Amino acid sequence: MSRPVPVMPARPAPRPTNEDRRASRWGVGLTAIGGSALVVVGALLPWLSVYAGLKTYSGVNGLYGRLLLAGGMLGLLGGVWYLVAGRRALQWGLGLWGFVVLAFSGWLVVQLLATYQRLAADPLVLARLGPGVFAAAAGAAAVAATLLVGSATPATAAQRPPVARPLATVVSVGLALLSAGAATIHFAVLGPHLRESVLLGVFFAVAAVAQMVWALLVTMRPSRRLYIAGMLGNALVIAVWIVARTVGVPVGPEAGGAEPVGFTDALSTAYEALIIVGAAALARSAAARELRSGWARAATWAVGIVVVPLTLVAVLGAVGAVRLIRHA
Repeated sequence: MSRPVPVMPARPAPRPTNEDRRASRWGVGLTAIGGSALVVVGALLPWLSVYAGLKTYSGVNGLYGRLLLAGGMLGLLGGVWYLVAGRRALQWGLGLWGFVVLAFSGWLVVQLLATYQRLAADPLVLARLGPGVFAAAAGAAAVAATLLVGSATPATAAQRPPVARPLATVVSVGLALLSAGAATIHFAVLGPHLRESVLLGVFFAVAAVAQMVWALLVTMRPSRRLYIAGMLGNALVIAVWIVARTVGVPVGPEAGGAEPVGFTDALSTAYEALIIVGAAALARSAAARELRSGWARAATWAVGIVVVPLTLVAVLGAVGAVRLIRHA
């Protein structure tokens, strides 16, 4: 008879060392500081020049450039704060803020291109594009990228055995990305709706802020009450969208007329529907299943890779970039 093979007890996965945490903190913090500094520099650099460079306009010459400058300064303060505190919540705050600044700078790029196209039609103006707003957009993308940075460095993570993560945590991160994407779209269309009606503008502003705050809270302190709040809030936004696309909103210059369904609003509604489904599943069950860290990280990256470019396309489409490209 063969002897039974002894079963060795599983070795617990080693926890990240202080050096790993320090390296991760410096990586995220310096990336946020560098990207935010590039946003500040981009706001100060020329955005447009006319008469062959005799007259230049930087971002801070206008209100939007000053807002972009303020956004970069807040990112700088957040990056320094993260280097000091190193809290995971601050990393999420930095990433989500970078997402907002990236959407805003993308909107500015489209507006600048539209302005340049009109000026370029006059041969006497001799308009030229400056590097400022493009540099700011690149810096904002770097800040937003800190949202997907793991807590361990790749070198040390590759040497460790895979660690299981609760499925609820992975789903919460995905829901946070979806909520941040919906909030970014609402921020992008806030201006046109505010011009239509103050009430509509306030509704979109409240919805965008609430979705961004919910995205941050669901990764910091997820709870059943928070899941239910996310379900109810997004259900309300979807209900308003359905009313606007069927019988029309009761306020604004086009009151009573049904609005057409576009890619931007349809994508935001799809995000909100997925949030409702995911939050309902988490509120009903704690999702105690666990995923290996490799699969968990891959799932997070997969959601980010899908949500980020789709959201940027929706934001550009919301400000007329598609029409601009067609007529370029």
